[in-house]
Amino acid sequence: MTVALVVAAIVAAFVILLPLKQVSGYRFCVLCVSISGVWLALLALHWLEIFDNPVLLALLMGQTVVGLNYLVERRISEDLLIFRLPFVLTLTVLFYFAITLDPTVATAGLAVAATWIATLVLYARRNAGKLRGIARQIIECCKDW
Repeated sequence: MTVALVVAAIVAAFVILLPLKQVSGYRFCVLCVSISGVWLALLALHWLEIFDNPVLLALLMGQTVVGLNYLVERRISEDLLIFRLPFVLTLTVLFYFAITLDPTVATAGLAVAATWIATLVLYARRNAGKLRGIARQIIECCKDW
């Protein structure tokens, strides 16, 4: 399957979902659902050994990681933005595993778990002395660039 066909599938999904969003009353990002729907279909085809372009699949999945990150950022309180890094890393490792089914990804999972633990500790102590500055820097890492 060529990139052109994948792009066409995303466009088709977008064109179909846009009016459905209006009549359904559901609130969702048409672009995000279009891209996610296409990569989910491609992932199934990949598992069935029909689609063999893991680079394209990974690019589409990466767009979903970024979209989910933005979605979560808008819906949580600012102090929880400290968990941005472990959240994105978790999705990255999960999506990588979905493509490769490589059991050695467990090593990366341990690193992600360690990141969650360190961030939880920092979050719990975020108002203590020097940690306050570090926590603030992490929360504001994506501002003013």
